[in-house]
Amino acid sequence: MYKTKILIAGVLLSVMPFIMAHAQRTPGTLSFGGFGGIGLPMKPSAFKDYWKMGIGFGGELKYNFSEMSSFSASFTYLPFKLDQDAFKDLMTGMVPGMDVEISGGNIKTNIISANFLQYFTPPEASASLYFTAGGGYYMFKPGDVTLKITYQGQTVYEGTQKVEESENGFGVNGGVGLEMTMGTNMFFFVEGKYHYTFV
Repeated sequence: MYKTKILIAGVLLSVMPFIMAHAQRTPGTLSFGGFGGIGLPMKPSAFKDYWKMGIGFGGELKYNFSEMSSFSASFTYLPFKLDQDAFKDLMTGMVPGMDVEISGGNIKTNIISANFLQYFTPPEASASLYFTAGGGYYMFKPGDVTLKITYQGQTVYEGTQKVEESENGFGVNGGVGLEMTMGTNMFFFVEGKYHYTFV
């Protein structure tokens, strides 16, 4: 199903609250929280053209090395839904008079990632801009596809197609984010990342 490389942009575009031990990034402290966001397939065309944007969620644990730098470990679950109209157009375009009904085919993506965060604003600022970069392990599990194919009104096939097994591999990511403090123990963040996987 996949080529050797897959690109995903914007896996984390989060507006969920992130709970911290100290919102001021006190060195030596740990924080934890959750996020929700979207993922947009970019490449290859076999992925980008036939799967829609996904909505996912996850959790993060962060350790503050200093007031200006942190390390985070996160887990993200992000499913991509099959674009049934695009897939149907592909199949029916091959044989005039053929019609296809499709269900299933979603791809469940799990990402375990470790990242370094470098802040560009002091910890006491109400909004902090930062850069993040890191790597992780990416797990893609495609679901089975159920098809009903008719040709000139006659059913020629009806059944479930077993797809490829899970494809797992390493990848890298990077992006920017903005944190907005909400008191002393909580902040909101918005973050965009670009992911490149070796799957």
